[in-house]
Amino acid sequence: MTDPTGRVFLSYKHEQTDIANFLQTELERHGVPIWRDIFDLKPEPLRDEIIDQLENPETASGIALVSEGVADSDIILNDELPGFNSRWDRDDEFFVVVVPCPDISVGEAKSILNEAPILHDFSAWKMLPLEAATSDKATDIVQAVLSERIERIDGYLPDGEPLECSLDTYESPAHDIDPAIAIDWSRSFEHGPPSQEVWNQRLLPALTTVTDCLIQNASGRPLRFRGRTHLPAAFAAGYCLPTTRRIQATWMQPTGCRDDRMETRYRRRGKRVRRRSPATTESRIGAGGARQHRCRCATGDRPDA
Repeated sequence: MTDPTGRVFLSYKHEQTDIANFLQTELERHGVPIWRDIFDLKPEPLRDEIIDQLENPETASGIALVSEGVADSDIILNDELPGFNSRWDRDDEFFVVVVPCPDISVGEAKSILNEAPILHDFSAWKMLPLEAATSDKATDIVQAVLSERIERIDGYLPDGEPLECSLDTYESPAHDIDPAIAIDWSRSFEHGPPSQEVWNQRLLPALTTVTDCLIQNASGRPLRFRGRTHLPAAFAAGYCLPTTRRIQATWMQPTGCRDDRMETRYRRRGKRVRRRSPATTESRIGAGGARQHRCRCATGDRPDA
């Protein structure tokens, strides 16, 4: 059974690396973790690793970035697209979004998909063209992937269990779990605080989109945030999650001490391992200054972060 909190497999032709980089950045800015064959490969043959990843239940969904070069790609036509189809056909939790590149039409993308020998019916897959590599043109794609992901996660989690989220502005996160929604702003803070233009045109709209999708697709479910963030990003999270929206959201902050009696599990690149949990402080988000704190053990925060 698919774990909908896992990563999204991004299929693309390497001639379209720039487009793939852009799409990955947009999705990660909105909390969607991505698996790609240039960052996450193990030291084993490429095809074997791709097939293993496609069959891994912690691969939550697939995005097919379709360009003219896909028609000549043996791995995409014979392994990746059929792998998407196999997972989608047998598991209701797995979904696929097809993204035609800016240089081809939807009709051309459909013709290229028909080149896959095992792929029979893709009419139920969402097809959302990317007209240009700009944030405004990627909005529909991001919202579709995020909404589908959150809806499936909400149905997957037991009633009352918090949906784990993170917001990180540093390259090394302060948590060792894999949050269901992992907002990565590290690229925007790489050289210091972002400009007002970046805040207004990219970061705040992204956070608004994420919180709106959480409210719409996981209504009533508690949200538990954590992360290693610059202060303005933390304030932005509080701004987007006010108590007036009736959202039960908390922030888990490392306190600097460990509870040696506790051990928890977390995922790291497909493996589950054990480590000790540090103590954390849980703060209510959006409480208008009247913040409630309590010390507790939570999975995977580093006390030195």
